[in-house]
Amino acid sequence: MMYARSLVSRVLSVALGVALALIQIPVAAGEREPHTETLMRPLSFGATVQRAQGRDRFATSVALSGMRADVATCVVLASGRDFPDALVATPLATALHAPLLLTEPDGLPSVVTEEIRRLGAVSAVIIGGEQAISTDVERDIAGAGVRPERIERVAGADRYETAAVVARRVVSETRACSGTVLASGERFPDALSASAFAGATAHPILLARPGVLPVPTEEVIDELKPSTTLVVGGEQAISSAVEALVPDPTRVGGGDRYETGRLIAEYAFLQGVGYERVAIAVGDSFPDALCAGAWAASVGGQIILTDGEVASVGARGFFAAHGTSIDSIVVVGGAQVLNESVAHELAGAARTRLSPDVVMLGYGARSALETITPDRRRMRFAGHAPEVRSLVASDVLVAGPCQSAPDGYLVRVLRVVDHGDSVSVETTAATLADVIVQGSIDITGSTIPQPQRDCSPLGVEPSASMGAEVEVPFESSFSRSGEPVEGCDAAAVVTVEGSACLEGSFALSASWGHLYYESHWWGLTSVSGLQSVTFTTYLQEELKLDMRAEMEAQWSADIIDAVQERLGRELGVQIGSTWFWVGWVPVNLTFCARPIATLELRADASAELGFTQRSSALYGLRYDYGLGWRPIRWAWNGFDVRGPDLGGSVAADLEVGAVLDCLFYNVAGPYFGLSGTLGVDADTTAIPWWTTRVDVHGVYGGRFEIFGAGSACGGNVLFYSRVLDQADGGFVPA
Repeated sequence: MMYARSLVSRVLSVALGVALALIQIPVAAGEREPHTETLMRPLSFGATVQRAQGRDRFATSVALSGMRADVATCVVLASGRDFPDALVATPLATALHAPLLLTEPDGLPSVVTEEIRRLGAVSAVIIGGEQAISTDVERDIAGAGVRPERIERVAGADRYETAAVVARRVVSETRACSGTVLASGERFPDALSASAFAGATAHPILLARPGVLPVPTEEVIDELKPSTTLVVGGEQAISSAVEALVPDPTRVGGGDRYETGRLIAEYAFLQGVGYERVAIAVGDSFPDALCAGAWAASVGGQIILTDGEVASVGARGFFAAHGTSIDSIVVVGGAQVLNESVAHELAGAARTRLSPDVVMLGYGARSALETITPDRRRMRFAGHAPEVRSLVASDVLVAGPCQSAPDGYLVRVLRVVDHGDSVSVETTAATLADVIVQGSIDITGSTIPQPQRDCSPLGVEPSASMGAEVEVPFESSFSRSGEPVEGCDAAAVVTVEGSACLEGSFALSASWGHLYYESHWWGLTSVSGLQSVTFTTYLQEELKLDMRAEMEAQWSADIIDAVQERLGRELGVQIGSTWFWVGWVPVNLTFCARPIATLELRADASAELGFTQRSSALYGLRYDYGLGWRPIRWAWNGFDVRGPDLGGSVAADLEVGAVLDCLFYNVAGPYFGLSGTLGVDADTTAIPWWTTRVDVHGVYGGRFEIFGAGSACGGNVLFYSRVLDQADGGFVPA
């Protein structure tokens, strides 16, 4: 598509200049200061990055489901333990507008059960036979609120037949099969790399052996009659002999799984799948990548695979080559799976950095322009714009439309001459290379048919877009502590945190191709021209607020001290006393037994409540051949409440025992003893939510006491511990 790049490079230069002038980005820290308030130097910018993760693969699939939608009438379930059947699930999940969730073979994880309830799903599709996902899972799905007759199982005798059955089910939903994806059934990376493309374009995924096209795959191809086939991977994965058996094959494969992933994403872009949203997942484990591909397909995005410890060459090359087109990146899996440094490196590769020489003229400087030559090599500004005098050679001027330059301009300053009553600026034409230090422009010449009035499929579709985002986090807390009751320590903390985010973008796209046929005596001639032009501005704001209140209290009492105080005497018993001589020094040793009895009570409670408010708007103009100009207006506002999530715990420990003191001269000495503790713990957030236990400890230490004052130190050793009883599961409120 290099010819397309050369054809539209001049158009994109002007488009970028106008976009920069309209965005009016403030000065970044560390960059050159603006000459005045009407001269602005732009920020670098990049995609927003967020991580979708859970405590395991099943919770991660739920996290991606939560990012996709708040409601879904259908869910698709695949095995989280084995990949063959699960590989082909993404196109069906996309066709059904359903999230893809993972399950254990012998039961539905509790986190997935809760997600099905949250979504309000009324139907479910299980991918794979009973060997992969047992009938116990069907029972658990029914327990989550889906009626048994609305639970469908899509499966075949093996992975190849299952893929064929799923393909028929996809076509039954989409009513068309323009193409298929053929991938290895013996390894998962290639199919996962193609899953987002397959789902976004409704291409069923079929499986093959390296040197054999399985009978179920061959039969479903003959039945569905796809016009094209994307063969994924090198000839080690699928041989050229198998490739020759499928209709109109196009092979996409690289030196490794990560390079293959990049090449597939770039192939998908040429077929109309954008770079705006990209999911990153590890390429050596299938569960996270499987769900990442399904999420990306649902939003019309891409999936890129990388090594979890070191950013792969293929992944880094993709983000460096297409970073400016990427609006958001979703990192799938926890930091223990996909290292934080890898995510940071890939996001950094996707950032767009503009030259520090770029200067965006504000309204005051633009309106001071008196004359400009047609070739834009000489400009004259009025003398009442002193800020123009501070321009220096090598500055790149970016300005939007004004009276003297209705189309705006993008030029590099060669010389500035101050005439007193006016300022002359000599310039030369600037290019995108003068503006962008690190960035990209993606242009597609897609041949996918588009619905156009009296127009054939599109020819060339140049496009450019830029955006910026500002996020302001905030946090505040209030705490109190004290002793409301003697012997009881209590504390309370209220925390409020959140963020306010504002983002916007400007986009320009156009298409050029066939418009109509012109009749001549020798026949018909195709007439080409501008089919459509679209200018759009998108704005979005998001306010997140999370509130958490925590209270805790602890009370302890020494029962022996209380009894001794009530009786007015000590409960310890002297067992014996003896004198002996160490050399010429008399030594007195007294043995005393004293009881131990303490009671400790602890309680804490927490409450969490959060909400998110979002609103967005899209405004613009669109021109279509045969229809003319028409406005684009769209606005949306939403409000989401999380919680309230309530939690609490209580614990009681009763300790009883006895200690033997060995006192020298009744002043100081060691002690030894044995104590037993009976405890009860209850926590509404734990499983099991209550337990009773008994512990036996050996206690030891030393005491010192003289003239009514003293101190002690010591420790204990656990001899025995046993849980007497516990709850069967988690806390279920009435």
